[in-house]
Amino acid sequence: MSKEQQAESKQQKAQRPSPTSTTPVAEYTPALSGLPDFVTARPLRQTHILQIQRLYGNKFTQRRLPPPSVQRCGDTPCHCADEEADQVSQTSQPLQRAPSDFQVRGRHQPRPEEAGKFDNFVLFDLAAAALDAGETKKIDDFAAALDTPMQQVELVGFASEEGDAAFNTQLVNDRMTAVAAHLIAAGHNPAAIRRTPRSEASKGRIDYRRWRGVEMLKDDAPSSRPDCSGMSQTTPFSFMQTIGFTLAKALSLTMIKKTADSLHQSPPPAGALALAQKIFGPTAPINDIADGLDLVHTALSAKTTDNTTLGTPCHESCQGGTLAFVSSGTDAMTLCPAFFEADLFKRAHILIHESAHLTPGLGVTDRAYGWERLVNLLGQVAPAHALDNADSFALLVLLDNGLSGISGTETPADDLSALPAVGQEKIAEALAFGQRWNTRSRQQLIWLYKNINDDIASSAWDPDVLKAMQFVAAQFGLSVNATKPRDQDRAAVAAIYDRFVIMGRALREPLEVSKASGNTTWEPGPGKKLAVAPSLWSKDVLARIRMLLRGLASATPDVQPGLVSAYVQLSDKLRQDRGEGP
Repeated sequence: MSKEQQAESKQQKAQRPSPTSTTPVAEYTPALSGLPDFVTARPLRQTHILQIQRLYGNKFTQRRLPPPSVQRCGDTPCHCADEEADQVSQTSQPLQRAPSDFQVRGRHQPRPEEAGKFDNFVLFDLAAAALDAGETKKIDDFAAALDTPMQQVELVGFASEEGDAAFNTQLVNDRMTAVAAHLIAAGHNPAAIRRTPRSEASKGRIDYRRWRGVEMLKDDAPSSRPDCSGMSQTTPFSFMQTIGFTLAKALSLTMIKKTADSLHQSPPPAGALALAQKIFGPTAPINDIADGLDLVHTALSAKTTDNTTLGTPCHESCQGGTLAFVSSGTDAMTLCPAFFEADLFKRAHILIHESAHLTPGLGVTDRAYGWERLVNLLGQVAPAHALDNADSFALLVLLDNGLSGISGTETPADDLSALPAVGQEKIAEALAFGQRWNTRSRQQLIWLYKNINDDIASSAWDPDVLKAMQFVAAQFGLSVNATKPRDQDRAAVAAIYDRFVIMGRALREPLEVSKASGNTTWEPGPGKKLAVAPSLWSKDVLARIRMLLRGLASATPDVQPGLVSAYVQLSDKLRQDRGEGP
């Protein structure tokens, strides 16, 4: 993954739209004993609508509100164009923001690929120290596996980054107390339990839910969670990591050469030619692709552990499952801890991908990853972007060498059979680009969160970071203090990112798409069922993408109806800012 895509360089001057002076703002104030929260700042005759409702009731309040805006297509459900729907939303009465709009609520729900990683990690909700049944079972299972009631147990307590230091210190202690009490009730000796608070270990970590917990360790077992308040971002390669890198590099070079040599033949072997045309398009410049692979081979040949960086678990750009990245405009490659958790073939894939970014004269970026639907369509809908895409080259090499099914190279197999042929084509294209927009949004928000953290530490905004925060805030009607960054800015970005992560997970799944009898709707959750209105495939591709993303956001927990358009508009503007299609 290119660091240019995941984390835009501070030195690059991003040309982002500035919020206008007419943008309504919502101030945020502290709540929950130190936990930042967001509430509306728009008064109705100097009094909040919500306060009037509580004091006098809904009927009294409704009589004093302005009449609702009328949809131009009538007051019954209709298939308004996406642009019309946005206009309707913008002309409706002021939005009352709920406290949860910019909070990351709920316990972390481990994904299938995280099996076993949270067995000894008791998870908690936002600002809470209460245990639920699923978490108490973890404690019971842990206690049952202890050798004796006197076996040494260490409880390591964590908190997510939102909230001030005093609040988080107390919260971590309360969480460890709750776990210790349950262990003691299960028969363990209190004298054999020691507590280690690490309330600041989550510094710089945007995935808040994963950090709200207490880890239970036996004897002197090390914690699985790094302490990012003091850990360096880089570290030397170990002996085993050097071997892991060297083996993956050797395999990558062998495969690249085999594919390049095949494409240099005249004519190329039928199999290699068919793969190149599938990935890069029917009129793909085969000689140029072969030359490009030669350049990738040269770039990777020059990489060693001496000129490659190893990031620690606390590296600012090793979040969100990142395995590796390169620094834009340089030959610097950084490998993340997750790189060495992958198998040999996946590591080879990553080295080919990142080396393509480093290759002088090739100039590729990230237009679509191997797991995104769009990678299968680029050659047909945007051949120039296929030639500009790192994973297009990497996938060609893997498939030409018989390596299909590598983790991170399989796209969701959607069931579109309930749609007519024209609908299948149009919806497949919109889903592919919509998924890409979601990926871009998450990457940019990770970059913004990291830089807000840096600016909080220095008590001053970097001009580019301020511009980016104002850009995001403008979509949601939030205010930004231009003097210095606040914890609330960071918390808002984390919450917005959280919703995009939930939407992104839904897009990673194969979808069952049907024809709707009414409006386009996504199964709540968001789930795996999508019903599309027949009128949708007559729209242009941008309208289709926006409408599908509206349905996705509407089905996402903690995205209230009044903020659906904000998520769609932010995705759209971020992809434009980064030159994404269509």
